[in-house]
Amino acid sequence: MLTADNSTEADDRGEKFRQYPLLESLQEFVLVSQVSPCVETFTRQGDGRWRLAMASGPEGTVKLDSLKIEVPLSEVYSGVEFPPEPEVLQAL
Repeated sequence: MLTADNSTEADDRGEKFRQYPLLESLQEFVLVSQVSPCVETFTRQGDGRWRLAMASGPEGTVKLDSLKIEVPLSEVYSGVEFPPEPEVLQAL
């Protein structure tokens, strides 16, 4: 069984994230969270702007326009065990 780890996610959201949109041939890119079931899809629009679509939770579905497919997040994260959610501190 796999365990989620945020070791590469920070890299993907840093310098790489700023470079992806500069690639003229790139029409779509996807960021898959390693710490919770969440997928962000960035799709280049006709005017060059980027549209963000988010899918989250095990019941979510990610749509990839460039491949003309939809994938349930339950399949994306099949076999992944996430760390427990941190407890929310209550005010005294």
